[in-house]
Amino acid sequence: MNRVSRSIAQQLLDAELAINNTLASPTILAAVGLYGYSQIRMEAAKTLFQEALELTEKQKKEYGDQYEATAGVQRAWDGKRPWLTPLRSKLPASPFGATTPPAMRWG
Repeated sequence: MNRVSRSIAQQLLDAELAINNTLASPTILAAVGLYGYSQIRMEAAKTLFQEALELTEKQKKEYGDQYEATAGVQRAWDGKRPWLTPLRSKLPASPFGATTPPAMRWG
């Protein structure tokens, strides 16, 4: 699977697995140490991973809050629409098939 098509959750899971396995195994730590990834750098990576995980969870929560607020506005708007239906029947037909107020038409 290429990097672009993996979800953020999958990327975080892969990073967590790599970091934890590296820190838990002296053999892996020695091998990656040859490439400049010391235990200190791996601990820093673990801290960075935790921050990324927290930010991702925060984003999910905020998206859920936004979605719920939008749904609330839609429910409120739906409750106010009954008066609009009789008015729409008196408007000329739109070239797109729906009735649209003249001020809202294109052109």
